[in-house]
Amino acid sequence: MLVKEEIFEEIFIEIVSTYPRNKNLKTFTKEIQSLSPKFVDTYKQSLIANSDGLNELVGAGLRKATEFLVADYVNTVLQQEPKSQFADRIKQIGLTDAQTEADIVRIVGNNQIHIDDKLADKGFGIDDMIDAIDNLVALIQIELKRPSRKQLLQQILSK
Repeated sequence: MLVKEEIFEEIFIEIVSTYPRNKNLKTFTKEIQSLSPKFVDTYKQSLIANSDGLNELVGAGLRKATEFLVADYVNTVLQQEPKSQFADRIKQIGLTDAQTEADIVRIVGNNQIHIDDKLADKGFGIDDMIDAIDNLVALIQIELKRPSRKQLLQQILSK
């Protein structure tokens, strides 16, 4: 009688990535998405770079995303031609708190693209930029809703 012997090798597979990645990225309101789709796209790409460990690209991406948001706000909401320099566009916003947050992103982002990042040495970095962008988006969101909230108040008072 012939006995057939089978040998199975153990195979170990390590999953290093899946697609699509990062399904749980930050979502934005329809107002922000409509105001600045390039901001939303660039911001999400920057978060993907961050989660993929592409640390040298994240700061520049976040800064660029913020430039889109500020320019679109100035152009669409304020109906002004955005200035060519980012610092000047930030001044056009006219909201002190929003200017502060945008300046944080601008200054930290500028340092992120240089070889000698002096702010990183002092402990400032990507997390500060993300926090500032979150605050800036919240402040812009309030401004976008302000006219409808005033109208709602008038309706309430007139009843």
